[in-house]
Amino acid sequence: MRLFRIVLAAGLCFFVAGMASAQEMTMPELGAPQQMKDLAWMDGNYNVEVKVRMAPDQDWMMSQAQAEVEHILDGCVQKMMFKGSMMGMPLHGMATVTYNRSTGEYQQTWVDNFMAALSVYSGKMNKAGEIVCEGVDQYEGQDVHIRATTYDMGDGKWKWKMEQSMDGGKSYFESMHLAYTPAS
Repeated sequence: MRLFRIVLAAGLCFFVAGMASAQEMTMPELGAPQQMKDLAWMDGNYNVEVKVRMAPDQDWMMSQAQAEVEHILDGCVQKMMFKGSMMGMPLHGMATVTYNRSTGEYQQTWVDNFMAALSVYSGKMNKAGEIVCEGVDQYEGQDVHIRATTYDMGDGKWKWKMEQSMDGGKSYFESMHLAYTPAS
């Protein structure tokens, strides 16, 4: 019985200590982060000039696309619907961007009707005002390191490029370049 009282008293002490620290916790900031509010100017419809190549020694394939960008979920998330073509086939994709206050990083996702897989990248804004996110995709069983950079943002337009590494991130080549201009 004495052992039971000691265990009960110890448990009660841990419970009370836990409650005290829980009361000291404050509610985290909620709603759209300022970083997402700063991207609200991108909302709208765009014509997109697309350049793609599958390897550094290949020629660029050129095409045109359209993108519709909007902030959703009370401004917390930027969503883009993308329609174009690649290698003569229709390409439809969806991207999201948000800012994670806990990690201090932007988070980007991409999914399309070609790969049917969700790509996830994260990163920060650099001193040049570029959002640089990185992640690892799978292609035919191989890890492909991806660096996605949003840059030249301003005057209602921006550019985006993707770089790929097939050697674990030691060297990259530019595989995609998108230039967004407002649709007339």
